[in-house]
Amino acid sequence: MQIYKNIESKLTRLFKSKSKSKSSIKQSAMLKDMQQQVSKVQDQVSKVQDQVSKVQDQVSKVQDQVSTTHKQVLATNRFLTHAFDPKDLKDYDPYRKQLKEYILLQLRLFDKFCEMHGIEYFLSFGSLLGAYRHGGFIPWDDDIDVSMSRDMFDKFIEAYRNSDFFKNYNINLINYSDIGAYIIKCGSVDIWLYDVVSDISYQDCIDLHKSSRSIFHKYTKCHIATDFLEFYDGEYKGIRAELSKPLLPYQENNLAKDTIISGFEWSKLHYMGKTSDIYPIKTALFENYKFPVPNNIEQALLNTLTYGRKLGVNFNNLSGHGDWLYETIDNHHWWYNKYQVLKEKVKETNIFND
Repeated sequence: MQIYKNIESKLTRLFKSKSKSKSSIKQSAMLKDMQQQVSKVQDQVSKVQDQVSKVQDQVSKVQDQVSTTHKQVLATNRFLTHAFDPKDLKDYDPYRKQLKEYILLQLRLFDKFCEMHGIEYFLSFGSLLGAYRHGGFIPWDDDIDVSMSRDMFDKFIEAYRNSDFFKNYNINLINYSDIGAYIIKCGSVDIWLYDVVSDISYQDCIDLHKSSRSIFHKYTKCHIATDFLEFYDGEYKGIRAELSKPLLPYQENNLAKDTIISGFEWSKLHYMGKTSDIYPIKTALFENYKFPVPNNIEQALLNTLTYGRKLGVNFNNLSGHGDWLYETIDNHHWWYNKYQVLKEKVKETNIFND
């Protein structure tokens, strides 16, 4: 009996040993299969890396070609590249100088008209920055920015309507509509309207801006330049009426109206600061001529969203229109003759008693 038990025990151990052997063989086969799959994936990754390397080489060659072409274009006509480097502006005289003279002449006429009719305005935004930093134009700027209150603008419109002053100098008041906004242009002078309010926060400005954009979407079209009097007598009235509604809470309370905001007409609502930052308006030199500017120029610049809301902003790092100036100078054929005609007309009328 014991002999049978010993045989049974040996058979059991033998069976277990074979089972383990089969399991080990199976695991070994699975491991080998996995290794083969990993090897295949590694081969595929290697092939992809080779392809990526080839593409990178091709991109590098294309970049070299673009760089070479870019340098060739720069050597012949930098305007075509729209590549802006203020150091290169010296290459564009005398047209750059003449363009600035043309724009400055329009500003002087605008200033004369306002003086004749008792219309208060001041240099703002890029032109104010230019007066502060350069004593005139930012070297790469190509227009003039001025601000005036809505009441003063109504007075300006009536004077413009009843006078041939600007017509005599072939300067038109234009409404340039964009989607949800418009710009008022008197020749090369952009007029920005502002509102005087009270007890308003930065968040209020954001909310007001959102409401103004929705209002303008109802009225304005995309990239349409029209005579401003036509616009003023038409869509502007509806815009003005609707714009006044969200402003009422900030204009009908008993608090002193001590804050100036601007930009309902365009893409950003600018907090221009306290009235004490703007008034009393003083004068500063701009290209050797005196023009109205805010009482505290630096604070007025710091207050605006575009030119730095935070104290300590480095004005030397702020720029203007950049490559737009290149394009404007390159297309000098459309303004150069106008400049010559305007210069002769000013000389003929002696409007400045020079």
